[in-house]
Amino acid sequence: MKLFNIRPDEGRQYRTCNIVASHRWCLPGVKCDTCGFTGGATCLAYPAVSLPKGLDEGPYLEAWPVSPEEVRRLAEPLRSLIPLPLPLLPGTDFGPLVGKARGRFGDFRWSNLCTPLVSCRALERLKELGVKGLVGVKPQIALTSKGPFDYVELHIEPYAQLDPSCLTKDSSEPCPRCGISRGVLIDEDLGGSPVVLQRSLPPEKDLVRVVEMEGCVLATERFVEAALRLRLADIVLDEVRTV
Repeated sequence: MKLFNIRPDEGRQYRTCNIVASHRWCLPGVKCDTCGFTGGATCLAYPAVSLPKGLDEGPYLEAWPVSPEEVRRLAEPLRSLIPLPLPLLPGTDFGPLVGKARGRFGDFRWSNLCTPLVSCRALERLKELGVKGLVGVKPQIALTSKGPFDYVELHIEPYAQLDPSCLTKDSSEPCPRCGISRGVLIDEDLGGSPVVLQRSLPPEKDLVRVVEMEGCVLATERFVEAALRLRLADIVLDEVRTV
């Protein structure tokens, strides 16, 4: 089965529209005295996940780094909502997008390079053509022009795993205290491109993120064929190697 990296057509969309938004809640970043890392995941988001009823939202409104132990304490009430093997790292966003938008929008739009949105019409047509596992989350976005913001954010979970053969020997292991890896380095001698393990792809989902590179969204051949048949615009598709 062929696999494709799906990304925004930046030249087109940034000339015509703009979204300024962020997810309602997040796990704070981490400040780890063991490995020296301060920060968190930048593209890991679960927009369909809401805070459990009765949980104080205050600690989830601030991204300022805290200790690894505090991150684990705040993550515990969310773990059952984001079951293993899905990661729940410092800096993880969740809940709907909240913000403002202006301009003209096509079939797809990214609020940033990690956060894809699709028109409700395009989403329904993709489902009608048999594309699997598509979950749309209605954002709380106000348009500066008249009319409703008829788009949803795609809830895309990280399942795809990289083949270790495409990584350099310098790719670090996660810190045993905070769980953060200092970065994934793709071996330039192998073309500098990710190689995805076919066995890590869930058959019931046609859009997934890469575990080690959560900003990378992958689409199956079924999704691509449907998008081309519908002539959906504002995306770029690059084939990715699988083993």
